[in-house]
Amino acid sequence: RRLGQEMGFEVPLARARSFEYRAEDLASGLVEHEIDHVLRGQAVDIVVQPSPDEVDDWTWIGRERLETWLLDRPDEFTPWFPSVMQCAWDRAS
Repeated sequence: RRLGQEMGFEVPLARARSFEYRAEDLASGLVEHEIDHVLRGQAVDIVVQPSPDEVDDWTWIGRERLETWLLDRPDEFTPWFPSVMQCAWDRAS
């Protein structure tokens, strides 16, 4: 549902995995603690039309380029993003 609302397209999704995530911001003392559910799908010949109310920026890149980006500049991602991507890659391999 959120994929359609946020990115403007829909594809069939399957559950890849769920995991518990906890991170603390040392500067503010705030803690984020949640259970994330990772869904995986394959998009072919789609038109991406992000909702301006939901999405400020986006990019479509391949796995190899994303892996390099994560290794080279991890501070550009949220702390939980590598865990989500690992869940998706574990099922894709």
